[in-house]
Amino acid sequence: MRVTGLARFLPHLWINLACVFWAGNMTVGRALRGHIGPGLIVTLRGAMSLVLLLMLLRFLRTRKEPPLRQDFWLLLFMAFTGVAGYQGLLYLGLRHTDAINAALMNSAGPLVAIVMAWAVLGTTVHRVQWFGGLTSLLGIAVILSGGSVERLLAVRFNVGDLAMLVGVFMWAGYSVAGRIVMRERSVLSVTTITSSMALLMVTPWGLWEAQTAAPVLTPAVWAGLAYMAVFVGVGALLAWNYGVKAMGPAEAMAFMNMTPLYAVLLSTWILHEPMRGPQLAGAVLVVGGSLLAALGPQWSGKRTTSSATT
Repeated sequence: MRVTGLARFLPHLWINLACVFWAGNMTVGRALRGHIGPGLIVTLRGAMSLVLLLMLLRFLRTRKEPPLRQDFWLLLFMAFTGVAGYQGLLYLGLRHTDAINAALMNSAGPLVAIVMAWAVLGTTVHRVQWFGGLTSLLGIAVILSGGSVERLLAVRFNVGDLAMLVGVFMWAGYSVAGRIVMRERSVLSVTTITSSMALLMVTPWGLWEAQTAAPVLTPAVWAGLAYMAVFVGVGALLAWNYGVKAMGPAEAMAFMNMTPLYAVLLSTWILHEPMRGPQLAGAVLVVGGSLLAALGPQWSGKRTTSSATT
């Protein structure tokens, strides 16, 4: 059955919605860095999100699924890499770098996902996808160097930038594993199971932080945590997993690079962080590369078909 109309583009809309939520997440996480530690953020956000996910699962579950033991280790891997690892590294990185740079560091995602999808899932990789991924990496170079070749050669990575890069690899692994697991499980079920596993992993970290550095839990902090729980821990994860299930991890990760544009707008509006020229130039390269990586094979296929029929 051929998918047409809105249904064809719905997965792309879900992925972009997740990116909007994540852009806000980076901005809010940056704003909370002086009030609460990354471990406690992940723990409190995870607990609040899990309550909402369990409620949704209780009322929206529609079919019986395989026993947990069937893909337990893949689900555990997803919980560690995507929900606990990536989110923990994100909030840790935001303590040392600004929200715009944190979002732009994610531009390594398409290239990482392309390699992982090829190695694990046997996904066909087109030359235009490699070109798009490398263009995104060029965007990273522009951001880190500030447009200066000399600075690029002498660049020293900020610990926050390195945390974000490690997180990108974890998120790509999470997405590839999710493509496999969601062949037989629903998006909601996978998101709920991995979120519950991840909460068990990060709770000791959160409790340790609460004991060693007392958090400042003002009403504004709770509002930020509520945003993270509803729109990131539930909304973004569900939207992302739906997109991965429909499109595959490589194409989904390519659209993840729309996050920089949303982060630039939100950070400028909320945090009043300046938009520097190299960041804007890097954003153009990042977004252009992401579109090539995601849609290039489709465009090439259409041109080939058109040439063959004329």
